[in-house]
Amino acid sequence: SAAGNQVALQDRVRLSLNTSFTGKDLLVTRLAAGNARRFNTGDPNSFGNDLGEGLQASQFGAGGSNGVSVDWLAYYTSLNDKLKIYIPVAGGLHYDYAPTASPALDSGDSGSTTLSVFGQRNPIYSIGGGAGIGLNYNLGGIQLSGGYLASSDLNGNGANNPSAGAGLFNGDNSFLGQVSYAPEKSPFQIAATYVNAYRKSGAIFDGGGGFVSSIGSPLANPSAATKVNAYGLSGSFKLSPQLVLNAFGTYATTDTVGDVWTYGMGVALPDFGKKGNLLGFVAGAEPYAGSSRVPFHFEGFYKYQMNDRISVTPGVIWVTNPGQVNGNSAIIGTVRTTFTF
Repeated sequence: SAAGNQVALQDRVRLSLNTSFTGKDLLVTRLAAGNARRFNTGDPNSFGNDLGEGLQASQFGAGGSNGVSVDWLAYYTSLNDKLKIYIPVAGGLHYDYAPTASPALDSGDSGSTTLSVFGQRNPIYSIGGGAGIGLNYNLGGIQLSGGYLASSDLNGNGANNPSAGAGLFNGDNSFLGQVSYAPEKSPFQIAATYVNAYRKSGAIFDGGGGFVSSIGSPLANPSAATKVNAYGLSGSFKLSPQLVLNAFGTYATTDTVGDVWTYGMGVALPDFGKKGNLLGFVAGAEPYAGSSRVPFHFEGFYKYQMNDRISVTPGVIWVTNPGQVNGNSAIIGTVRTTFTF
């Protein structure tokens, strides 16, 4: 309702410290702070009445209180030209090492492409996160990816906790296996992905956050212990340097809420009007359980690159049936300014 509308000013700051010991490896220590929080739709089914659908990339990992924390600590190395190894200690995500077949829109939540987290990539990559290991083996275009990540549960028990029912293998965890075709210069990319996960007490599509969903409805992110088997397909095609299409879909089975679905497509027009600009459109269904009251997501944005350091991105997100509550609707208008140094 109009009476429930609010204007909010939010911020997120990230500082990445990159260190190499051999010239061929990389240690990433990222500090983050912010006051951004998820929007409130008044849906009584959601966590704190917050909107998981429509979560913005600039809200992801913001912290909420402008306190500084290490939100990502990870090490990249390789045994040879084909095998790359990824070892996150904190804040690791499956899309840190596995190709997502969404090169024009996936910015790693940096705030330089889509407004939403959902619009960047297939939500299957947001099942789980935390500490563990990821591997990527390149067979000359065909890439094999596999990884295991353990995240914190509702009580904060993560991979670092030696208590019973926690730790690296006894708490929330997710395993990813993927076959992808993603050569650097190919206009076509495709990825077939499987994720097996156990969510002890948190959301399924938590993006490594432990218990609050980063994508999808509350019904698709139960707070009960859940076993998940997810099957995803993602692809993109560069029709020209100025027009890129992408699409994805995921089907998941769970032992708590039954089947979960999500699908979508995007259109990206790089350098639209000026080099560095990006015009984009996203449409799809955020993760939902059951067959009715689908939370459809529609998004349009235009990133205007003012100079090498500053971009401004106005845009609109419209989500129908947020929380899978029939008749609900949420419209989120955003003007995002991104400073890069």
